[in-house]
Amino acid sequence: MIAGQMAGSGLSSQAVNGILGGVSDALTAAGTVQADALELKFTSLHFVSTAAAGTGVRIPAGMNPGEGMELFNGGANACLIYPPVGGTINNVAANGSFSVATLKSAVIRCINPLKFFVMLGA
Repeated sequence: MIAGQMAGSGLSSQAVNGILGGVSDALTAAGTVQADALELKFTSLHFVSTAAAGTGVRIPAGMNPGEGMELFNGGANACLIYPPVGGTINNVAANGSFSVATLKSAVIRCINPLKFFVMLGA
């Protein structure tokens, strides 16, 4: 509804997508360590539909303070979230993962390019 209202005001579809951030759907968590986890795109919403045991996603390098994204794990297993190389999530050791249970959501926020916090949804 918001996108339609914005487009109706004369903004191009590219501008609307840039403001709202876009959606990444039907993602498959990958790898078993930070280096081979699926790197998330710079979109606002991420829907992981497949998560094999021990697989995960990685926050993209280059996020700016205050930026954020959301993730929903619709896979059959927990999905691990890794920070960019050298980064931390919720003061866990550098490069450590954060687990999102199946059918749960997470809000990811950037404090600085290597420091993130993740809030889990109910």
